[in-house]
Amino acid sequence: MALMMLKTRYNEEGFRGFAADPNNRRDAAREGLARLGWKLKEMYFLPSSAEFMVIAEGNPEKAILVEVSAMATGAFSSAVCEIIATPEDFLEQSETAAELAERFDSPNRDEIDRMLLD
Repeated sequence: MALMMLKTRYNEEGFRGFAADPNNRRDAAREGLARLGWKLKEMYFLPSSAEFMVIAEGNPEKAILVEVSAMATGAFSSAVCEIIATPEDFLEQSETAAELAERFDSPNRDEIDRMLLD
């Protein structure tokens, strides 16, 4: 399971809904994410950008499903989901990428470059 960050920005209709019926959306977010197989870790409101930021744990392959589900409610003008990686996760993936890059024969390298490298 990966750690994910979902940022949503309410549209005018969404904010009108809050003004008409103010309520804490944490339980609704928890339930919605659980239906998609994700676990809500934390939720914040970002006043400077008028966004909610949700930190959740789940399968990153469902990020598109989470974004589409959020947008389908009609309450948001945007929904963006990103994988959150620790520096240790990044290092591990970078080491693997370096190993793969060593074996990759770039198609834009000409034959002289290939001979010089050998």
